[in-house]
Amino acid sequence: MPDRHGSNPWVGTPLMLSEPDLALDLPTRVLVRVSPPGCEVGLHDPFPLAAGCGLRQEQTQLLAGSANLVRSAIAEGVG
Repeated sequence: MPDRHGSNPWVGTPLMLSEPDLALDLPTRVLVRVSPPGCEVGLHDPFPLAAGCGLRQEQTQLLAGSANLVRSAIAEGVG
């Protein structure tokens, strides 16, 4: 799997400055664990977080881009 991550301070910092509660959940964290059926990957969906903080649509789109990058990295690593 390529050495990369979804954290982008140019995206996350302005979001956290406008809505400080986002700092509780950003950057996006991913849990990977090995269990008897196989490998499990979990992460929090950022959209309820965005809705709860009252982000504007363009801010939510920035958060969506970061979430999609994380999901792509997971899919690539699992695949």
